[in-house]
Parts: sequence; C-alpha cells; structure tokens
Amino acid sequence: MVLITYARMCTRSRRAMRREKTKRGRAYNYSPRITLVRRLASELGMSDEQVLDQIQRERNFLLSLQTGVAP
Repeated sequence: MVLITYARMCTRSRRAMRREKTKRGRAYNYSPRITLVRRLASELGMSDEQVLDQIQRERNFLLSLQTGVAP
C-alpha cells in the first residue's frame, strides 16, 4: 500500500496515528485534527471526506503491520 497522507504528516501526527492503546490499556480512538485534514485535502486535491477515508485506510494498514496480521 502507498502511504499518501502518512508521508505528509509531522512526527506527532504519525505517532498518534500508530497508537493502539492509551496509557491505561484502553483502545485508542484516533481522530485527526480538522486543520490537518484541510491541509492534506488542499495538498492532495481531494475532499475532506476522501482524506479522512485515506487516513483511516492507512491507519488500519499500519496497525495490521504492528500486530503482525497481514492486511
């Protein structure tokens, strides 16, 4: 899979995207900031919804690599 949005994120956004659990062990719910979504939409020429879908697909791919389950 080609990581389009992940390559354009800063380090903190990348870490948040790869995070699986909180400090207390609960599942982490990732929701990107709207400024990030709008910036990526303008850079990539996509709509906000398309960017959110792409981020979700890339996050699922990265989490599957971390857990060792093939996508």
